[in-house]
Amino acid sequence: MSYAMAVQRTRLPQIEPSDPLYIHPSDSPGQILVSSIFNGDNFDNWKSSVIIALLARHKVALIDGTFPNPGSTSPTFILWQRNNVMVLSWLLNSLSESIRSSVLYFETAAELWQDLEERFGQSNKVRLFQA
Repeated sequence: MSYAMAVQRTRLPQIEPSDPLYIHPSDSPGQILVSSIFNGDNFDNWKSSVIIALLARHKVALIDGTFPNPGSTSPTFILWQRNNVMVLSWLLNSLSESIRSSVLYFETAAELWQDLEERFGQSNKVRLFQA
C-alpha cells in the first residue's frame, strides 16, 4: 500500500489478470509492442499487429474508447492512469520518430489511437478520393 493510500486509509481494488487494469510484472514502458515501426506506410498491417499485441495483454479497451478515464475521484483512477501511460509508451515506441513527435502530447492512448486512425486509416483515404 502506498503512503498516500495509508494516510487516506484506502486500498487499491484487487485486479484480476484478465482485467484491462492489470499490469503483468514483466510489462514495462520500454517494451517493444510490435516488430515493425510504423513510418506512415502500411497502417492497416501495423494496426492489426498492435491490436493483436494489446488483445494478448487485455489492453484494447484503452485504445478503442470502451475503458475511458474513470475520473480522479474513482478508486481505480491511479490504476487506469498507470495503464494508460503504459499503453501510450508502447504505442510511442512503435512509431517512427517523425510520427512520434506529432502525437507525443496526447494525454490518453485512446486520443493517440484516434489521431492515427484519422490520419492514416484506410477508411479516411477512401473518403479523400471520393470527395
